[in-house]
Amino acid sequence: MDSTSTPEQVSTQEAEQPIDVVAVRRAKLKEWFSGRALPLDRKRYLSALINGKAAFGNREARELERLYRMPKGHLDGHLMDKALTLGNRIKQFRTAQGLTQQQLADKVGVTQTAVAAWECGKRGVPKGNNLLKLAQALSLDANELIGADSGAPMVPLAESQLLVAFRVLPKDKQLIAIKLVEALK
Repeated sequence: MDSTSTPEQVSTQEAEQPIDVVAVRRAKLKEWFSGRALPLDRKRYLSALINGKAAFGNREARELERLYRMPKGHLDGHLMDKALTLGNRIKQFRTAQGLTQQQLADKVGVTQTAVAAWECGKRGVPKGNNLLKLAQALSLDANELIGADSGAPMVPLAESQLLVAFRVLPKDKQLIAIKLVEALK
């Protein structure tokens, strides 16, 4: 904190820092089951959550905590007060513009259920062009919507779109994309 910042300003600045809640949930879940065998009936699902192959929203986190008798909030509780997830950001920008979920859905070309699923975290990052359409419908750059560093220099739209599309890929697909781009040189 510098001499001109009040404690309230510092805590507000800290709250604006994007936190990858899903990554924290995955790490905590992996930590919980390290040294424990994954239950056979849920092994595939739990592995998908840990490896980022399944949506890991708030509802799933609470259910897992209940099922496996984890302390309440074990997977992400300490973060939730200051976290600004993509779903929270979508809802924040939507409500700031006075839009209903249905109105936003109409602008993006998806169902109201899809918008609700993005906002509550049931679905992860919108797939394909939907992230770009969503940002455009909210009058934002896609980087702003996903919470990328606003202090970064502006890049051309095509590069920004490519970067956003790359960031939503799972790690294994990112490696394939890198190899494809390198092959084009």
